[in-house]
Amino acid sequence: MTPSSGVAALSSLCAVARFHQIASDPATLAHQMGIASTDAVTTADLLGAAKHLGCRRASNIPQQCAMNEYSGNAASLERLTCG
Repeated sequence: MTPSSGVAALSSLCAVARFHQIASDPATLAHQMGIASTDAVTTADLLGAAKHLGCRRASNIPQQCAMNEYSGNAASLERLTCG
């Protein structure tokens, strides 16, 4: 993932978190996770950031739908629930 798409991924995660009334800011989240603005954000980074915000896997998604099956960040985000 390129650095610019990493920023977009963190911004998208923060938008989902804010939708669920969890205060979040992409720059603050990146700092808290130790991700520099020039770093590429991996799926593992994104899922770790989601966990840091209090998001978890939606309970109605089977366990087989793990990160390994869905390598894209959008697929990972749509299977998360926050709050």
